[in-house]
Amino acid sequence: MFSKVTSAQTEGVDAHLITIEVDISLGLHSFSIVGLPDKAVEEAKERVSAAIKNSGFESPKIKNQKVVIALAPAQLKKEGSRFDVAMAIGYLIASKQLHCNPTNKAFIGELYLDGTISSSKGILSSVEQLIEAKCKEIYIPNKNYDEALLAENINCSKVIPIRNLRELVFHLNGSTLIKTKSGDKDELTYIRQNNDKIYKIDSIIGMESTKRSLVISLAGKHNLVLWGPPGTGKSLLAKCALELLPELNKKEVREVKKIYSSTLIDKDLHTPPFRSPHHTCSYTSLVGSTSFFGEITLAHKGILLLDEMLEFDSRSLDALREPLEDKKIAIIRNKSRVILPADFQLIGTTNPCPCGFKSSTKKECSCHPSLITKYLRRFSSALIDRIDMFVEVYEVDYKNILNERSRNASKYEGKIIAAIIERVRCKNRAEVSLDHQSLSLLETISEKMMLSARSMKKISELSKTIALIEQRTIVSKEDIYEAIQYRPRNFIEG
Repeated sequence: MFSKVTSAQTEGVDAHLITIEVDISLGLHSFSIVGLPDKAVEEAKERVSAAIKNSGFESPKIKNQKVVIALAPAQLKKEGSRFDVAMAIGYLIASKQLHCNPTNKAFIGELYLDGTISSSKGILSSVEQLIEAKCKEIYIPNKNYDEALLAENINCSKVIPIRNLRELVFHLNGSTLIKTKSGDKDELTYIRQNNDKIYKIDSIIGMESTKRSLVISLAGKHNLVLWGPPGTGKSLLAKCALELLPELNKKEVREVKKIYSSTLIDKDLHTPPFRSPHHTCSYTSLVGSTSFFGEITLAHKGILLLDEMLEFDSRSLDALREPLEDKKIAIIRNKSRVILPADFQLIGTTNPCPCGFKSSTKKECSCHPSLITKYLRRFSSALIDRIDMFVEVYEVDYKNILNERSRNASKYEGKIIAAIIERVRCKNRAEVSLDHQSLSLLETISEKMMLSARSMKKISELSKTIALIEQRTIVSKEDIYEAIQYRPRNFIEG
């Protein structure tokens, strides 16, 4: 007695088809799972047996029979509990307790001992892979149904939410059909969650030039480093970026959901990711591995904030070079190779020296010059070249903080900034051009400052963003001069 059913497993943000074969033969009782299973898959023997029994069917343990479940392809390591439902259905078909043709059907879900089906990770990627494989019916946990409806080409297959094993068996027998939710996937709405921890830029008094720099950075998705003495508001300003970002579009929502679907992190769908790891985080937790996502992948289509950036390990900082350029990262460990998305905007904050007061007008720096040089060398030249903007955050006079006029004088209010960012992001920088004078100025600056080709491109893109903010399609000399001011020379030279 033999049966074959289909399931899927995620690896990174991609998924692989898994074929589950069940063979029952006469002999002393045994139940084995082969095909490179991990501990969670091995333990499915107990979950599946108990779920089948408690759902009113004959358990594999009540007969003297040899049950072998093979997971193919055999060379791919099988992880997690997502194959429970497929194993149970395969056994019921092989033992002739269920009469149905499993061809073009796929099953995903973890079983509780009472037969209830729990939610699974990586549903979105798995459903898209099964749709591509021409599966006509895809059975998934009820709790994952809304997520599955985000899949591309969802109309090519029928996605059916299931709550328990007994309900699924009756549906496959044709006695009691499961009702799917009504409504098209485009009609599903997700409310942006109110988060009390979101910092408001309207609460920051003064710092007009720094606020403008943040506007330019977010509007053009330019990487930004804020530097200055402690207590000037660098971290607070950087954390205000989450409030100012526009919501994700449908394509971006799908990409982000694929990532967070494979984790235990609860993520509001429409809000861009905002990751802020502590500076003591390890290299692997920042970059990721073949078995879990790092912070740069979790920040995909959002912001990666590195507060106290120069306190991070130099190896971790240098690992950002390729993702900042390629918007993805290839991780190779032993025989495993995974390509993970990493299209994030980097915002960093740092002090200009170990004590922090090198650029302060209120307190004298106590650092030895050699110590400062060593500190700044954590920024490699290659990483500096990939950062568009270095902005000094100046100390604010406490009198301005207490002055009510200063509180109401800001022209960069949260609503105004958010509108500017959304408007510029909808534009295409390719439509903005440099006139003859601007090109000539850029060439002159390049020769005098000995800039690399990458730096020249970043200055050009930055000046185009500035022009778009001012609602112009021609870059002026003033735009070039402003873009040049954001280069890191002042930060490096002090």
